[in-house]
Amino acid sequence: RVGVVSTDLGAGPYTLVTCELVGGDAGKLQSTPRVAGCEPPNKGWIDSTGKSKREVADAFACIATLGTAGCGFEQTLEAAYRALDPAVNPGFIRRNAGLAIVFITDEDDCSAENPKLYDPDPAMLDRFGPLTSFRCFEFGVTCDINDRSPGPREDCTPTEAADGYLYSIQRYVDRVNQLKPGGEVVVAAIAGAVSPVAVALRGDNPELSPSCRSAAGMAVPPIRLGAFVDVFGARGLMQSICADDFGPALDKVGDLVVKSMTR
Repeated sequence: RVGVVSTDLGAGPYTLVTCELVGGDAGKLQSTPRVAGCEPPNKGWIDSTGKSKREVADAFACIATLGTAGCGFEQTLEAAYRALDPAVNPGFIRRNAGLAIVFITDEDDCSAENPKLYDPDPAMLDRFGPLTSFRCFEFGVTCDINDRSPGPREDCTPTEAADGYLYSIQRYVDRVNQLKPGGEVVVAAIAGAVSPVAVALRGDNPELSPSCRSAAGMAVPPIRLGAFVDVFGARGLMQSICADDFGPALDKVGDLVVKSMTR
């Protein structure tokens, strides 16, 4: 079974530009056709039973291209957490099946436990800074320098303080281990490079500098997402979203899935 989920969970109770819908896509499997004339799966997911490789590939191509127009506060890990909840997507998770989670993103995770982080009130600017995804870095990552000044950063790790605004990475590790206590899981990310990390200024506003670029665009360092993948050791894989072709990266993900599953 193959399911597709968006990182758009809205911005807490706030309606913002690109985050108009409170709750966003809510972690629900997305099966809207994205290619003219294509045939989407008749369930929320693609079931390969009785289908040829070509039929599965065509179904995936039909629904996989979600685009980049969703909420700019990408709650990547929380979207996966909710998608794996049987109450959100009934019937998708099977107790005896292996699990592979693959993230494709040019941003880091911004899963807020305290949605005040998304507050657009101008009175909150002194506390949170401009209403941009730099808030996710400032309040979700701890480095050797922790302010809005421009310059390189070293030793960056997810913030795990009890009063943090973003959820702990451990929340998501525990979720996966709960679902698959036998370890039949692969976690992969096609994302930016985790280093170098640097802060720049756009006018007077701080922003996280890209860690890689390609003809298609650029990506910032996925510190939180990379830390999550690293927990899974040999069952985790990071690949670059700045490659011209995702084929080789997805081949490596597929190879890892085959190698890691015991059944």
